[in-house]
Amino acid sequence: GDAFTFRAGSSDITVRLEVEAPTATDEPRPPQRLVERIALWCVAVDDLRAVADALTTLGIEHSPLRGDVVGMGCVAFRDPDGIEWEFRIR
Repeated sequence: GDAFTFRAGSSDITVRLEVEAPTATDEPRPPQRLVERIALWCVAVDDLRAVADALTTLGIEHSPLRGDVVGMGCVAFRDPDGIEWEFRIR
């Protein structure tokens, strides 16, 4: 479908695709598929803190760290192509 997940080592990597809808002024053409979001799974909140700290050090704007010790959390940013990268824990 529009997403797939694969495992690299102990990490699950999810890629989700979005169909680009044509506008009224576009010539008819098959829909183009673009990457919308890449989600990388981390083990713990400390990993998310490390990601957020590294992004801050590199000057990359990102979402505030959202997470708790029961295993839910996220840090996200957009790359120059507009693709959203999420680092998550379950």
